[in-house]
Amino acid sequence: MIKDSNNKYMQKYISDNINTYIKNVFLKENFNLSPSIIKDKYPDEKIEYIIELLNLVDLNEDLLEEIIKKREFIIDDFTEITNKKAIDILLFNNRISINWDNLIFYFNNNGLDNYLIDCLNSKTNIKKLKNQSISEETITNCFDLKYKILLEERISNESIKSLKNLFHTPIEDINLSNVSEERLKNLIELDILSLTPQIYDNIAEKKESILLVEKNIEQFIIDKKNYKYILFDSEVKYILESKNISIEQKLRFLSILNDKELNLAENYKFIGKFVLKKNIPELFELEEEIIKLYFEELKENANTMSLSEIKLTLSKLKVQYEGFNILKSGSFKINIDDNLDKDFLDILKIKGVISSFTFLNDDEVKINRKQNKKLN
Repeated sequence: MIKDSNNKYMQKYISDNINTYIKNVFLKENFNLSPSIIKDKYPDEKIEYIIELLNLVDLNEDLLEEIIKKREFIIDDFTEITNKKAIDILLFNNRISINWDNLIFYFNNNGLDNYLIDCLNSKTNIKKLKNQSISEETITNCFDLKYKILLEERISNESIKSLKNLFHTPIEDINLSNVSEERLKNLIELDILSLTPQIYDNIAEKKESILLVEKNIEQFIIDKKNYKYILFDSEVKYILESKNISIEQKLRFLSILNDKELNLAENYKFIGKFVLKKNIPELFELEEEIIKLYFEELKENANTMSLSEIKLTLSKLKVQYEGFNILKSGSFKINIDDNLDKDFLDILKIKGVISSFTFLNDDEVKINRKQNKKLN
């Protein structure tokens, strides 16, 4: 190589006529040889000279691109490239070592452009990146890049899954209001997101947002007051039906919901399955509200309900009401409450659910059952 020569005159001539030299000599010399032959003859293609050429201010742009395309080399440290015109061409032609430091350098100069997106969607590149250990310093330095990757829908979900090592600490603050439902679901399933007001309040109206609550139900119960959005009916039902949440957690979840989220007028039967006869002090008021709504339904529809429907409904509400749903005749005592008053007992008597009743005192009533065949 001329750069290795001691001929100062030749070096100056080439320097003064660099574009001519590259076009007529450098690009024609050995570029048709295989990479292995070039490497044997010119170890590492004298990479320092390649870098020096690429950084020349006077280098013709077409020749710059030709050098990158036609010469076989890999630049280990992208920061050695000072010519910004060369950066995207080098990445596109796979002339840099694929590691996070180099990709961060590229991002800081060119942003998350099409070349970098293609690079991150390349299975070959992803395979290299997924097995690399990443220092805390590198993760800190690529803060902006991480966020851009998550928000960029053109980067595949499969790539993000493979780059999980970049997100080993869940993100606590990112605006995901514009991401697709599919991307949001993927990020939640990969545990890339924390449940925080900064994240949740921006995704609360998205269908998949309830998955983040489900995965972090304890945190949601503790911090519920910090979230400005309320849960929809479908989301409350999703949590209550989740197989990933314990009964104890579901009951505590119900205890922190407001009236609008509970929407008992529509959901009292569904929520009642989790609350009735559980004897939980924190849910006593909720339980009483549900029982009241059941009694309103019984009073309104008693004429159209069968005996078995009435008996079964009553027996579901309280342990002390289970005496109504026994086949044989006989009597039982029951405490009087706001719902089980004389008017309601008269309805049961007229309907044939009971034969008679007697108030023993202000707190207790004796019920005489009729012997009915159980139809349920």
